[in-house]
Amino acid sequence: MDVFFGNVGGDHLQAAIGALKLHARVVPCGMVSQHNDEKVVGPRNLRNLLVTRSDILSFMFSEELDIQPDFVREVGGWLAEGKLRYRETVREGLDNTLDAFFAMMRGENIGKMIVKL
Repeated sequence: MDVFFGNVGGDHLQAAIGALKLHARVVPCGMVSQHNDEKVVGPRNLRNLLVTRSDILSFMFSEELDIQPDFVREVGGWLAEGKLRYRETVREGLDNTLDAFFAMMRGENIGKMIVKL
């Protein structure tokens, strides 16, 4: 893995650190997996950051609001040109909201889980 942008932390961060290529970049922006945990657990393989000589730099969106218009313009262009692709799971209709939620909790989604109204 050349670049890892993560907002989950915990096991996901540990797995990403284990898959880093030489001179990779790690960008943590959250630790949602630990929001409700009293005991905070960190990755046990931080040594891999040294072995791969990877960089880690945290990100807080609230400190970047001044560049949001530039970001939306540039990334919007990439999306329109097909240069940036994403995958998501879409369920149709409000009546499928619970099914979508439970499917997401079971890990049955790819990318974002969306309920289209």
